[in-house]
Amino acid sequence: QWTPDVYEGSPTPVVAFLSVASKIAGLALLARPSNIVFPFLSNQWHFILEILAICSMILGNLVAITQT
Repeated sequence: QWTPDVYEGSPTPVVAFLSVASKIAGLALLARPSNIVFPFLSNQWHFILEILAICSMILGNLVAITQT
């Protein structure tokens, strides 16, 4: 796999961008169809779930960076 080599050889800001941007893009791709599949969900719950997902991704990335 190429990601460990890239993460090890790249500067920290580049690694942070690569790890966070891909996860946020994945979240956005999942959030759009969920409005079609689950139209009965209120906007408040949808917003709360998005915030929790973003926070968990950021926390996971920060913890992963501190482990290296």
